[in-house]
Parts: sequence; structure tokens; C-alpha cells
Amino acid sequence: MQFIHYELKAGIDKIIQVTIDSEADVKLMDTFNFTKYKKGRTPDYQGGTYPASTIEFRVDKTDTWHVVIDLGGKKGEVKASVKLINC
Repeated sequence: MQFIHYELKAGIDKIIQVTIDSEADVKLMDTFNFTKYKKGRTPDYQGGTYPASTIEFRVDKTDTWHVVIDLGGKKGEVKASVKLINC
């Protein structure tokens, strides 16, 4: 399984902004669900499949968050960046 991974600490006072340059699956999850994802199990997450765009996530608690970007089994590549923005 290939994916791009960003780990960051964020709370309710931040927006997690993800920018992708081509269609990809973008998922935001906590550490517990990221562990499930890495083991091939189904995690709970925010997100879905997005065209090339900027996606903004708000979180409901201060925690370590994981942004996962993958192509959902499709061929190709995607470039991504992640920023924390103050609300």
C-alpha cells in the first residue's frame, strides 16, 4: 500500500488545509484509526475522493492527526501539501 502521510498536532482552533494537484483520496484520522488503516482494516475518517483542489478539515479535539493521501489503487502520482491555519 502506497500513500503520502502527514502527522500533525492540531486542535479546534486550527484548520487543516490539504492541497492536491490531481484526483486522490484524502483522509484525516486520529492515531487509533491510522493504525487500523496501516493494518488494512477500515478506519473512521473525514474525507473522500477529491479532484485537484484545496480541502479544509476542522477537528473536534486537540490530538495528533494523520492526513493520508492515496490514489485508491489507480496508477499515477499526486503531489500534496498540508498547512495548519488559525481559525
